[in-house]
Amino acid sequence: MDRQLCIALALVGLSASCGEEDLPAPRELDAPTERDASKPSATHDASAPRGIVDASEPDQSEAQPAPTAEGCATFDSSYAAIQELVFERHGCTAKACHGEGKVGELDLRAEASWAALVDRDASNSAFKLVQPGVPTESFLFQKLQAASEPGSVMIAGSPMPIGADVLSARELEAVRLWILKGAPKDGTVGDPLKGVDVGELLDACLPALTPIKIKPLEPPPAGEGVQLRLPPYVLKAASEVEHCIPFSYDFTAQVPAAFKDEARNVLYTNGSQVRQDPQSHHMVVWNPKQDITVAQPNADKWTCHGGSKEGTRCEPKLGSSD
Repeated sequence: MDRQLCIALALVGLSASCGEEDLPAPRELDAPTERDASKPSATHDASAPRGIVDASEPDQSEAQPAPTAEGCATFDSSYAAIQELVFERHGCTAKACHGEGKVGELDLRAEASWAALVDRDASNSAFKLVQPGVPTESFLFQKLQAASEPGSVMIAGSPMPIGADVLSARELEAVRLWILKGAPKDGTVGDPLKGVDVGELLDACLPALTPIKIKPLEPPPAGEGVQLRLPPYVLKAASEVEHCIPFSYDFTAQVPAAFKDEARNVLYTNGSQVRQDPQSHHMVVWNPKQDITVAQPNADKWTCHGGSKEGTRCEPKLGSSD
């Protein structure tokens, strides 16, 4: 069962202009407040109401970062801004919530939150708490969205945060954008094509946008699937490239008998998942019309990308065995 597949991969430079991603319709966002260099940013008002208040919690106002000359607090990454201006400001790290109390076994305090969220199973949802690249399949985002936009999504349990201090449209969009762009712990994320980034949405000062490396998918357990990984492509800013990459892999032995029909040389699947760096625009996998096993060996157009034979001529029908 020599599976012949073709991957169409489109990569877009950080400042390139091309077709828009398949995203939900944009939300109406509140207009950003004009910054006053003589006052702290509105998002750092320590007297703002919190969704869950625990009287035993110490006053956190001293921990707020000082505003810069531009009137915005500075952070070294998009996630650091979300941690403080969303999770902490809205009471998610309060002692009785996801702080010391770890409600639902979830710790959202700064030293633990990223590892507790990204690619971690939710206790009452089939989705991950944060599925890098897919906000709509991230239970954290669904819980926040259910509170900010009542009726927009059905969830198990209560919307978050509990109380009147739900996330604003701009704060919710900041979380969505962070997840969409790979949910990185470090670096600054945004959408240059739309002219928006997490810092602007949260009225925070962040470093310039940088290419983000997404956390790879974990391989599926034996007998439950196969994983294909592509080598990296280096792309210059303001450029784009589209490739069709043929390959031939024989993973017959990894497919349980119940899910293959050897007489027809086919296998059955019930789903697939793609994860790619946020600079990539899309990826499509399908069976090619051309039978690549009859391609002329060592033809000039076939070269290896990645691995020990990088740049050399390859025989495509050998696939992963080459």
